[in-house]
Amino acid sequence: MRPRTQEALVKLAQEGARFRYPGRRAGRVTTTCSATMLETIAATPSTAPYFLTVHDIVRFARQKGILCRGVARRPTPAVCYCLGITEVDPSHANLLFERFISPNRDEPPDIDVDFEHERREDVMQYIYGK
Repeated sequence: MRPRTQEALVKLAQEGARFRYPGRRAGRVTTTCSATMLETIAATPSTAPYFLTVHDIVRFARQKGILCRGVARRPTPAVCYCLGITEVDPSHANLLFERFISPNRDEPPDIDVDFEHERREDVMQYIYGK
């Protein structure tokens, strides 16, 4: 992983935390998001680019008015919430981040994003173009 990739992820997550939690910057979720989770992501080389890729695809879809929803089979970390990938606020539940991503697992996080059927091809063409 290039350090710039991790830096970009940290910047986006921190901007998202300020948006998601206005006036609550010292909250448990933003503290965890900026510390524990981002450190774990940094320890797994392919993970920061994966988060940035999913973030970019979701950003594109929303800019084009394409309905999308991020979902995960495992607990969704604050990073996904702060990046706008998911709409589930993890501060309302005691979610175990390590089940979502761990440096001991050699696989990307389990993030699924569903797109509206009629516009799915637009998203795929965007991905192919990138």
